[in-house]
Amino acid sequence: MAGSLLLSGLLTKHRELLGLVEFHHKEAQRLTTDAAHVAAVVKMIDPEIDTGAHLPKIYKPRLSPFKSGDLPRLILDILREATAPLSTTEIANEAVKCRGINAEELDGYVKKVKPVHSTLQRLRRRGLVEPVGTYGGRGTGALLWRLT
Repeated sequence: MAGSLLLSGLLTKHRELLGLVEFHHKEAQRLTTDAAHVAAVVKMIDPEIDTGAHLPKIYKPRLSPFKSGDLPRLILDILREATAPLSTTEIANEAVKCRGINAEELDGYVKKVKPVHSTLQRLRRRGLVEPVGTYGGRGTGALLWRLT
């Protein structure tokens, strides 16, 4: 029985991965066609330009689910409404909830808590927030934050 459950799960995962490969292959074909069309327009404008000589721009996917510049305002709003100091993780969870982001899709710390922690540190340097203690006590555990 355990073998059939394991096998069923592996087959499901295999089908899922093949579906992703097919989706990304079609997306790559679409992007290649779009790039060829743009290159043709460039050639129409200036036939002397060699578009093949230009290196592609490096694409770096966003790590943060939050829009640029949105997070500091959101964190300050969350801390304004808080009745007690909040930990970095509590602030991150509230920010995700406020933005309607599915928390299960995020990779925990890297995509949710790390941008919030970095933003809190910048706000601290600007004198807008301050750490007031930790959950674990004596310098260990999660920092608690409040407005200054």
